[in-house]
Amino acid sequence: MGAADLSIRDVPRVMVERAFHQILAWNTLSIDEKPFPLKDIVPDKCWIAKGSDERVIWKPLYKMLSGGPIYMVCAIGVRGLVLFALSDKPYETELFNQFLWQVLSVVPRDGVQRWFLIDNAPFHGILKQTAVALGRAHVGITHTAPSSCFLNPIEEFFAQLASKFQEMYGRAVLKYDRYILHRDRVKEMIIRSAQIVGRRDCAAIFERAGLI
Repeated sequence: MGAADLSIRDVPRVMVERAFHQILAWNTLSIDEKPFPLKDIVPDKCWIAKGSDERVIWKPLYKMLSGGPIYMVCAIGVRGLVLFALSDKPYETELFNQFLWQVLSVVPRDGVQRWFLIDNAPFHGILKQTAVALGRAHVGITHTAPSSCFLNPIEEFFAQLASKFQEMYGRAVLKYDRYILHRDRVKEMIIRSAQIVGRRDCAAIFERAGLI
C-alpha cells in the first residue's frame, strides 16, 4: 500500500474509540497476515546456457521455486512477537480464526480487558464461536480505519521483518554462491528472520501507530 492509498478521514474516529475504550499499547495485540511472493526474492531472469553452441536464453529464475507465495500470520505485542505461523495458502476466514484461537490460548485469563487489533481485510471476519471465546476471555476486537495502515503497528513490524529476511537471503546467496530455491529453506529463513525481529521491543512501533 502506497502513500496515495492512505486515508485520514476515519483517523479521528479511531483515535476517539481507542481513548474511550482504553485501547493501549500494553493491552493490545496487533494481528495480520503477510505474503512472501517468491518471485520478489530472486531475480526475474538469469542466464542459462543451452545447447552445444552455448546459446544463452533468458529463463525466469523464480519459476524454479515451487508453488505460490508463502503466507505468514502473526501477532505482536508491545514486548515483541507473540505468535506466528506459516502457510502455503492464503489465510481465509476459517484459518484466520484458528490462529486467533491459538493467540487466545496465550492471553492471561486475569479478567483484564484486552484487545486484538486487526485491519478490515475480508477474511478477518470473526466466527460466532470465536466471538464467544473472545468475550469469555475479556478480549475485544478493534479495527484500524480503512486504508490507514499507519495506525497498525504490525505494518512497521512486517517492514522490519521483510528487510531482515532480504538481508538473510542475500547473505545466504553470497555464502553458497547460488540462489536458494528450495521452498523449505526459504521458510527457514522467514522463521529465523521473525525470531530475530520478534525479540525487539515494539513499544516505539506501537507509539508511532497511536497506541501508548
